[in-house]
Amino acid sequence: MAAPCCGITAIDAAKRLVTVTANQGWAVFEVTIADAAQLRTIRRGQAAGLSQTTLTLFVYPTGGSVQAIRVTGIAVKPPAGPSARRPSSASSLTTAQLRARD
Repeated sequence: MAAPCCGITAIDAAKRLVTVTANQGWAVFEVTIADAAQLRTIRRGQAAGLSQTTLTLFVYPTGGSVQAIRVTGIAVKPPAGPSARRPSSASSLTTAQLRARD
């Protein structure tokens, strides 16, 4: 299970997209969720972890059990704004390398 390294920062229910941003702001992931019922349980601001190997989004609700949600796609987006920081070790990672780190 992936540790809560990220947070849910946006949800587009019409497109079934969830934006997950690393806590340090070095990476932004756009995750596609096929199951509409599971999508409805996710809230902006929740802590999350993401496994690119198993295509699973782990959502950590306050005071509840960790929810594992199967995703159908993960897109890596560049961090937004000048304040977005990436650790030097991740500055040139490809999607395949990010999967290998998982």
